[in-house]
Amino acid sequence: MCAISGCFSDESPILEAGNDRPQQADASVDVLADVGVDLTHDSADDLEADANPDSTVDGGPDSTLDRGPDTTVDVGPDTTVDVGPDTTVDTGPDTTVDLTHDSQILVIGADATSVTTLAGSSIAGSANGPGVAATFDNPVNVALDKNGDLYVTDFNNGMVRKVTLAGEVSTIVDQPDFERPFGLAFSPSGELYVQTDVNDLGRVDDDVTGTIWHVDRTQGKALVVARDLGRPRGLAAISDTQLVMSDGQHHVLRVLDTQSGIVTPLAGLYDTPGFVDGAKADARFSQPYDIDILPDGRLVLADRDNHAIRAVTLAGVVTTLAGTNTAGWVDGPASDARFFQPQGLATDTLGNIYITQRGVGLVRRLDTTGHVTTVAGLGSEGFRDHPDNPLQARFFATEGITALPNGSLLFVADGNGGDPLPYHRIRQINVGARSGR
Repeated sequence: MCAISGCFSDESPILEAGNDRPQQADASVDVLADVGVDLTHDSADDLEADANPDSTVDGGPDSTLDRGPDTTVDVGPDTTVDVGPDTTVDTGPDTTVDLTHDSQILVIGADATSVTTLAGSSIAGSANGPGVAATFDNPVNVALDKNGDLYVTDFNNGMVRKVTLAGEVSTIVDQPDFERPFGLAFSPSGELYVQTDVNDLGRVDDDVTGTIWHVDRTQGKALVVARDLGRPRGLAAISDTQLVMSDGQHHVLRVLDTQSGIVTPLAGLYDTPGFVDGAKADARFSQPYDIDILPDGRLVLADRDNHAIRAVTLAGVVTTLAGTNTAGWVDGPASDARFFQPQGLATDTLGNIYITQRGVGLVRRLDTTGHVTTVAGLGSEGFRDHPDNPLQARFFATEGITALPNGSLLFVADGNGGDPLPYHRIRQINVGARSGR
């Protein structure tokens, strides 16, 4: 898919979000070990066969091929497998699992990690279309809906864009009173909320005019929920009517009732930066940025200028998960790890936390054992995709990130950080299937 200088791969996997359940085993057994992989519908026989039944059922193209197409089309794991028994399947578990209709594959495992460009290029613009033919102008954030589509806040264009996991880009919101969108979040029922730095009256004041909108995706229209809320660029919907807002300008977390417009404090003290664990107004943050929700219901927060990852209960109790208010780049146990201005956050269903660091072009991971590793990035800004070593890839302004529920794919809004530079891409990181460490 990436046809730009510096890219190594010209195709990106197409996946279906939400399919992180174990697959089932094929009912029939083969005779030899597979060698070939089918990248389209199951249309050819396996090249070889094996002696064991499949341990997975192939939610999309088999890593090993079938005699005929699957009898069910893969909204989750196949409930039925093949029209006929595989003539050949695997030596053991499938080496690939596809989370969407039979078309392309995601290779699972540390030896298959990669960084590719899903959409966008070095060219600023607002063109819709496939992959690198589409253009953005400083994409800053990204979120995944229940259908497996990505929604992007296209900051300089004043748009909300949709990107399928095949890389097809379309425009959802483009209206005159909707400017400088940044934060976005989906409610549990799938309603989309977006934050803009400019209010619907055209006024911009970074201390004041942050506005929350509800996006009607069917009509392509954004409607104001509440205006002049500060600068709440971090959003997380804890219910269908409650939206937690992280306001880096004022160093607080607050909760917006999306029906009444009433705002209540959650943690931190307005206009009082610091680095203090504690409850409610006793806690301190310093430019809190992105937030997400952990499986246990706690919020996780990128405390940017404290170089730390914090956790916040819905009662407002704040603790530090990793980082020590000292900038750096150190992997290892959470107590020893160092970050530099963590900004974007995403979580998977296991509770792993993925973190972007703007300014150094890194994506880090805090796993459920409390261990921090670098997932992708060379540690210097720029652009480079890489087919098999994400630590050799380069990013520029890694501001927003989202993850497939099982954590096997990450998507990063890699814009230009507000500078007139040629970075306008949505990047895709294949980190394989992981649990814990």
